[in-house]
Amino acid sequence: MDIDAFVTAHRPVWDRLDHLVKNRSSLTGAEVDELVDLYQRVSTHLSIVRSSSRDAVLAGRLSALVARARSAVTGAHTPAWRELARFFTVSFPVVAYRARWWWLATALASIAVAWVLGAWVAANPEVQAAIASPDEIAQLVDHDFADYYSEHPAASFASHVWVNNAWVSAQVIIYAILLGIPIPFILYSNAENVGVSAGLMASRGKLDIFFGLITPHGLLELTGVFLAAAVGLRLGWTVIDPGPRRRLEALAEQGRAVMSVALGLVVVLFVSGLIEGFVTPSGLPTAVRVGIGVLAEAAFLAYVIVFGRRALRENETGDVERAPDVAPTA
Repeated sequence: MDIDAFVTAHRPVWDRLDHLVKNRSSLTGAEVDELVDLYQRVSTHLSIVRSSSRDAVLAGRLSALVARARSAVTGAHTPAWRELARFFTVSFPVVAYRARWWWLATALASIAVAWVLGAWVAANPEVQAAIASPDEIAQLVDHDFADYYSEHPAASFASHVWVNNAWVSAQVIIYAILLGIPIPFILYSNAENVGVSAGLMASRGKLDIFFGLITPHGLLELTGVFLAAAVGLRLGWTVIDPGPRRRLEALAEQGRAVMSVALGLVVVLFVSGLIEGFVTPSGLPTAVRVGIGVLAEAAFLAYVIVFGRRALRENETGDVERAPDVAPTA
């Protein structure tokens, strides 16, 4: 198809539809009928462009025009609460579910690194000495590690933790712009911090205290970070393997998926922050505190699996841009 000739032939129709949409509040009866007719014709044009041309700019322009025209024709707007409900029952869980293998691989790799480093630090006094002096290690193990969770009022601490965790995840999301290349280094740094702390605690026989304090909030918190890293890495891989779609389209879709995860994780990390601020430093028995963390983790994973799998079966992608209606071409 000669795209230039196509644009020249149909531009007046597109401009006329754009004019009618912009003035929809003052249209006459005849103009309303014209609006409906042009909406159907331009929908057909969009279908032709999508199937016969690789001009993403033109397809995007027509898609936006058809979407605005459809809104003007139907005269209906989706309530905000319904969009919010769709986000949490479809968009966010299906994006997380589609990234499940990247998510799992990211989690297992990070846990493996933390485990190896922790075991190495715990078993080698010379490594411990290179990290800190015996007095500094004793201060960390006996006081600082536990005091960190109780030295501030719970509400203030929960707010601080939420902001900090959100920032860590935001860094991972931001690095998705760089195709995920820096993300492994962030994950390694995070795993290193956890592993070294665990190794030092284990070297003094305080591993039970370590897990008793980090597990309640850490399960959900790290799960959120791993999810953010997974979608960021998947975005980078899309450059290498875009699948059956054009590379630009695949990148755009995956980029929007990354933003969906970023918004969803605001809530996930808020819950994690509440647990870290109010449950971790509480006087509840360790088994109860850990149980709350396990319950929160299980609830989140079940939510993603149940809603994500159902949305995937309905061919949902979680993309924020839904294809407009198109009229038949014949």
